[in-house]
Amino acid sequence: MDRLPRGVIHGDFNENNVLVRATTTEDNKTVVSVDGVLDFEDMHHGTFVWDVGLMLAYTLLECKTMDPLEGAGHALAGYLRLRSLSPLEIFVLKTCMESRICQSLVLCAHSYRTDPTNAYLLSSAKQGWSRLEQICSTSKEDLLQKWKEIQEKYASKNV
Repeated sequence: MDRLPRGVIHGDFNENNVLVRATTTEDNKTVVSVDGVLDFEDMHHGTFVWDVGLMLAYTLLECKTMDPLEGAGHALAGYLRLRSLSPLEIFVLKTCMESRICQSLVLCAHSYRTDPTNAYLLSSAKQGWSRLEQICSTSKEDLLQKWKEIQEKYASKNV
């Protein structure tokens, strides 16, 4: 872990903390871009790949319009337009995603047991177990190949 690039990371990069803007192009296509992020209480010094893995884990949990692994690939393609990942970061990325989903499921279950009136605490569990199974049953090689193909589409279209 000490060989991974580090810096100040957001620490809670999920769908509730991202501001997006939808615009329409001249050919009437909708383009969505990230305008900002909110909620900085979990900011800390850590590995950049953990923040990326966390973002992709939440993308996997919340994606409803396509295969969630493809949705995560699109999110990663957007990230990679601004910052590249080292080979070591790419090697640990899937593990970071799996770890974050596990962490979220365990923390939510514990918190819900403490306060069963707070239904928000079960939000990760709605899709969490099936998505964890999906990513764990996909080999790292297959996942990275799928994401590489998505990134190549962005590069060829210059999106």
